[in-house]
Amino acid sequence: MYLTAKFDMREGRGRKADPDHVAHSMHNARNERNERLFEREEWLTKTQITGFFLRLASRQRSRGQDASASSMDAAGQPEEDENQDIEALIRETDRCAFMEDINEEIGLSF
Repeated sequence: MYLTAKFDMREGRGRKADPDHVAHSMHNARNERNERLFEREEWLTKTQITGFFLRLASRQRSRGQDASASSMDAAGQPEEDENQDIEALIRETDRCAFMEDINEEIGLSF
């Protein structure tokens, strides 16, 4: 819910949420009783947040395409290419997040 709210808040203003800023804000986020919202183990990396934001954007885009009936003509081809690019980027982001998790677990740092 936290990430979705950050994404929606920035998108509503016509600007994209910065995953690096959101990752840092998770470290200091507090509730009404001044208690931390997230424990250290729950903090996400910039890469993980980027992947989440990409999936949200992809879902929003696909909902918009569902709402407007579009024909499959030459003009529709770039949308298909864009969707494939987004899916590839999401897979790569997930792979990078997985590698970061492994590196953290075995104690590697770069």
